[in-house]
Amino acid sequence: MLDDFYAKKIESGEEDRGLREILNGLKAYFDMALGKMLLYRFERAQYAKIREERGEEAKMSEVYGTEHLLRLFRKHLRLPLKMKLLGSYVPFSQ
Repeated sequence: MLDDFYAKKIESGEEDRGLREILNGLKAYFDMALGKMLLYRFERAQYAKIREERGEEAKMSEVYGTEHLLRLFRKHLRLPLKMKLLGSYVPFSQ
């Protein structure tokens, strides 16, 4: 999905190297976070099977899509609130 988004940007003449780097970082983070924090219990068996078939280095961002990416965003939108509740929240503006 992220590659499709970037391809549309290029087609419209809006190629941006910074955007490409952000999207690559987001995909890498998604690949690392998926198995640890984005799957529901019933999805874990499927994930394990895919890992077994494709190997540990498989890019899960090529298998899982929008629904799981939205879970990543949802989890991170809650993070500042959790940090504030724990007393360790520091606004970015400081």
